[in-house]
Amino acid sequence: MKKLLAVAAVLSGYIFFEVLQYIVGHLAALAIPREYFLWFGKQYSMLALAIEEGFIIALPMFILSIIWSIFTNLIFGKNHLLISTGCLIGYFLHWIVTIFNTNINFMLVLSSMFQPYTILTTVAVPIGILCAGFVLSKFSHTNQHQRLVQ
Repeated sequence: MKKLLAVAAVLSGYIFFEVLQYIVGHLAALAIPREYFLWFGKQYSMLALAIEEGFIIALPMFILSIIWSIFTNLIFGKNHLLISTGCLIGYFLHWIVTIFNTNINFMLVLSSMFQPYTILTTVAVPIGILCAGFVLSKFSHTNQHQRLVQ
């Protein structure tokens, strides 16, 4: 049964990548006014990009990953860290498949992931999924402990 739950969680993470790609595509298409970048000036253009990426793309990704992880954990059950880890593995699996299917240079993708303004978008989903799994795990252990004490 644990293997079936793990496979279901991996599939959930795989599907989550598809959903997130669609949503982030719409968020990335939002037009940022030119005045926003002019206000920061040329010397602080990286800061302007980091703030824009953080609030327009990374924050929604983080929130959606928490919601998706909670939803997956509520559907599939009790072992929250296993479910969250499986969901994260599915997410990364789809990410790797997407990179190799689109003939994008893997080193180019890795180098772009760790630019100062894209770090937030790189870590938003893994942190969100694992945080939700950890909190749910702690919450369920607390509830089990309270039931045993009573």
